[in-house]
Amino acid sequence: ILLVGVWHVGNDLLVLLANRGDYRWPVAEVLSWLALAAIGAVAGIRLWQGRTGRTVTWLLAGGALAAGAVGIAAVPADLLLSSADWAWGSTGWFGVLVLLRRPPRELGTFLAINAAVAVGVLADAGALDRIGLARAATTIYGTAALQLTLLLAARALAATAQRAAAVAEAESAVRRRRQVAERLHADRRQRYRTVRDAVAPLLAGLADGTLDPADREVRHRCAVEAGRLRRLFAETDDVADPLLHELRACSYIADQRGVAVDLQLTGRLPALDRDVRRALTEAPL
Repeated sequence: ILLVGVWHVGNDLLVLLANRGDYRWPVAEVLSWLALAAIGAVAGIRLWQGRTGRTVTWLLAGGALAAGAVGIAAVPADLLLSSADWAWGSTGWFGVLVLLRRPPRELGTFLAINAAVAVGVLADAGALDRIGLARAATTIYGTAALQLTLLLAARALAATAQRAAAVAEAESAVRRRRQVAERLHADRRQRYRTVRDAVAPLLAGLADGTLDPADREVRHRCAVEAGRLRRLFAETDDVADPLLHELRACSYIADQRGVAVDLQLTGRLPALDRDVRRALTEAPL
């Protein structure tokens, strides 16, 4: 967009103004410049927005070819393919702008039509002798090569950017999976430590006989640790109110023992992290 815009104003317009007295139809030359400017504005907006519909794209391309043909036809025979003949080369650049996101063969077709128009005008002006044909071939080759190179370079750059984006996304997915795995592993280790520190001593004491199941205090400790285990399991559940869910899990043992537990909620609970919820559930336990 920048290349075509700067070229059309900084080169084509200055050339047109400098040679305005030499053209066969100066008004037609000005209208050609304005038409290409309007086509470039529309094509630039479409390119920026990523729109590549075939119908509208080729309507713009056809308009650029027609405007360029008018500009070429208004140039006198002795100035064809000279610096005054700005319309031919500029039309090719507008073709690049219009067809940049289309398959390369479409730009090749566009440039071939544009070259045929220039050769036709040369033939009509009687300037297609051996020297004129050599000049035309050299100019067409040099300009078209630059325009096709820009198209191919843009496509290569876009392909490289897409591959880089795909690699970055894959690496990001790997990092996310690793972070999730590390978090899950850390949570499991934390739960295992909780079980080991609280439940393991009780089980060991019951196993070696140092703790008497008939002792009311031992049974109470077992009930509390069973409640903590249920709370531990409830912490991994995906629920709307984690604190309420964990309190209900804590009260299960009491319910099983015939204790009436009345758990009511008033208002909306704030979002609390796990450590705060554990601290709040210790008293009911």
